[in-house]
Amino acid sequence: MQLQQTSEHQNSPFIRHRGPVTCVAGIPNCNAAVTSGYDGAVGYADLSAGTVELMGYHDHLANKITVNEAGTKAASSSSDYTVYIWDLATRQVERILKGHSDDVEDFVFVDDDRGVSVSRDWRIIVWNLHTGAALHIIEGHDKDVLSVAVDNGRIYTSGDDMTLRVWDLETGEQIRMWGPFEDETDSCAINATHGRAILGCDDGVVRIFDIETGDPVAEIEAHSSGIKRVTASPVTGDILSAAYDQRILVWDANDMSLKMTLEFRPS
Repeated sequence: MQLQQTSEHQNSPFIRHRGPVTCVAGIPNCNAAVTSGYDGAVGYADLSAGTVELMGYHDHLANKITVNEAGTKAASSSSDYTVYIWDLATRQVERILKGHSDDVEDFVFVDDDRGVSVSRDWRIIVWNLHTGAALHIIEGHDKDVLSVAVDNGRIYTSGDDMTLRVWDLETGEQIRMWGPFEDETDSCAINATHGRAILGCDDGVVRIFDIETGDPVAEIEAHSSGIKRVTASPVTGDILSAAYDQRILVWDANDMSLKMTLEFRPS
């Protein structure tokens, strides 16, 4: 599917985003990455050659970009209420997922056949990636849903209703809810190595729970302002947190101690 550039962009070569970069995702099995930005653009960066290629534009902000495990597909989530599925070999849009009624904030590939998106319309949608059909529309959050992770047949979501919820991927039924907490919960992740769910909260605290029992494992007072993103290493389980205090920190999965502070950038 060939996307047409809007008149705002068509006369200008794409050498970088024209606004904040919202997300960068590395592509497995090659030295490249894809990017998304508030200019609505989706870019492909060849890290060996040091070049950036425009793949296309959304009609509004591009909020997040993710890549499948094989490194063959990317998905960009947008405030134009859609998810674009990109073929990374051709750099073209393969399919547009339409079904949300507000900004799409996050998307995760389940496998080659399915994906899950979350939106400010308070809904979670499980998609058939071959047809673009919605397999399940899951409702239950009381406010905007901002983050999604999938592991072992379960969907994990968090957002502005200050909860972390677990859903059955096949049925859409809610399995568990943590919270509500006293602050919004912008980001969640899964540490499959240790069987833990990780939550990044607006009070700067990383909260960690046992997936099976639901018991709290630890609370890390990580940042002085709201946490924008948490993730976990698939190898060691170490936790990375990034926040509005402009710090990116790595925490040891075993004793929760601060393991590394990434280089500070003044922006």
